Amino acid sequence: MKINGVSKLKENTQTYTVVRDGLDPIIFTLKPADMKWFTEIVEEPSPPMVTKPGEPAVADLSDPKYVEAMESYSLKQGQYFIISSISATEGLEWEKIDLAKPDTWEKFEEELDEFKLLPTEKAGLLQAITRANSLDQKFIDAKRDDFLALKAAQANA
Repeated sequence: MKINGVSKLKENTQTYTVVRDGLDPIIFTLKPADMKWFTEIVEEPSPPMVTKPGEPAVADLSDPKYVEAMESYSLKQGQYFIISSISATEGLEWEKIDLAKPDTWEKFEEELDEFKLLPTEKAGLLQAITRANSLDQKFIDAKRDDFLALKAAQANA
């Protein structure tokens, strides 16, 4: 597919900068999470099937073991989402996290705390991760306004 000669959009990369006295700015580069890779290394739980005489098998979505497994899966998905986005940061070295080992992902918040990010900085970082993985209304409104201004300028030219 091409639109006006563009065959591929650039990745929605965002940055988040932490500034501290006496240090060069720390620049986090955030990219969309590769959720396809996540699904290749973390298997989604399947509910047990319940069979009643004369009826087709039905998934038991309320099975306690299945509910617990789905909660764990969702938690891993959220952890991976954050870690994968942050992984675009140049020079980033995780000390306790190995992207190929899902059982290490829960340590990302511990690493951010040990790095001494303030709560407001962590919140800002998470907002930037969200922006890298989606489009917020403020961004959409700004781009719409840019587009309308361009169209008005072209009409007046």
